[in-house]
Amino acid sequence: MGTWNKPPNKSPWEKGQQPPDIDELLSNLQDKFKIGLPKKGGMSFLIIVAILIWFSTGIFIVDPEEQAVIKRFGEVTDVVGPGPHYHLPSPIETVQIAPVTAVRRLEIGFRTIQIGPPAKYRRVLKESLMLTGDENIIDVQFIVQYRISELENYLYSLTNPDETVKSAAESAMREVVGDTTVTKALTVGKGII
Repeated sequence: MGTWNKPPNKSPWEKGQQPPDIDELLSNLQDKFKIGLPKKGGMSFLIIVAILIWFSTGIFIVDPEEQAVIKRFGEVTDVVGPGPHYHLPSPIETVQIAPVTAVRRLEIGFRTIQIGPPAKYRRVLKESLMLTGDENIIDVQFIVQYRISELENYLYSLTNPDETVKSAAESAMREVVGDTTVTKALTVGKGII
């Protein structure tokens, strides 16, 4: 006698038992939940659904303060404004959205450490110390505010647009301060500078 009171060397499938039929199990499961794929053309249905889902990934919405650049295979094809739009899904086309109406702010000669009240700042002497026309050194701290006018140029013509704006503003300020005396720069010319 074998283990568990069974005769030795007997198959568990004897006595009329057969292995479960996978198709029958799937059919029963499908009937229970009343979902599933059609018996014929199931693979075609899956492919169509997958393609529809892929195409739906091309829908995007641009907010009122934004613009979007559409690139096809890496080349800019269009710049679109606010509203719902469509592009061919990735990897054919990609979209980059950026705010264009927001006022961007760059601090030159200082950095804000903590917004107040009371606000705390850190001086950046490398940027703020400038030579006047009468060869004196003054500490000039200022803020540059700007908006993006052409999104495509902002995103793709410069490697670091903010740094470019900062360098241009700092250079322009150094030129103006260099043409001004220290007395004028600290008194009546302060507002003009």
